[in-house]
Amino acid sequence: MILTRLKEQRRLKDMLGDATSVLVVACNACTAVHRTGGTKEAEALAESLTTDEDKLTIDVTAVPRQCDLALVGDRLEPGKHQLILSTACGAGLQALATAFPDHIVLPAADTMLIGYKGEEEDTVLEGCHACGDCFVDRTAGLCPLARCPKGLLNGPCGGQVDGMCEVDVQAIPCVWVLIWRRLSALGRAGQLLRVEPPRDWRSERHPRTGVEGI
Repeated sequence: MILTRLKEQRRLKDMLGDATSVLVVACNACTAVHRTGGTKEAEALAESLTTDEDKLTIDVTAVPRQCDLALVGDRLEPGKHQLILSTACGAGLQALATAFPDHIVLPAADTMLIGYKGEEEDTVLEGCHACGDCFVDRTAGLCPLARCPKGLLNGPCGGQVDGMCEVDVQAIPCVWVLIWRRLSALGRAGQLLRVEPPRDWRSERHPRTGVEGI
């Protein structure tokens, strides 16, 4: 799951400028699940951006997944609108920009993290750094790149307090303590004796094509 957060009203109005016709495109995948950018949120956003004094017309539409170019191209016809305002994550927005190069596509939301839904209602926990070279087979299925504020590969650091991270000792558990506890329970704590070498960052954050299964 990708977690997003709608931008502040002032920032959105600055981006729209003097536009008189805007198409708000909702994404009914990740953002709808977490109620940050699905159809209902897009409709509420459109209503909040217009007033009786404005000469701004805002239409709202939605696609099942903005990050799928086939779905975007088949379902949207933004022709008459000056601007497209996307409530999706950064990937969905870039799909729109690719599908409609003659239109200005703007972000209505900030992409916060890739995570998974927690046990508590409305919580998403960061779980993946999308590094392109997953090594959680050695860390009990927990990613220290994503869950350690320092991104330590061989932790924990000296700042953990009673199993909690020094960044916020009330709310953030030290992921390396969690890793140690989980591996110990599985009888595999010896894995932590291996020193993880520096990461090869060439596998991260570059255009990838021909990825199987997508």
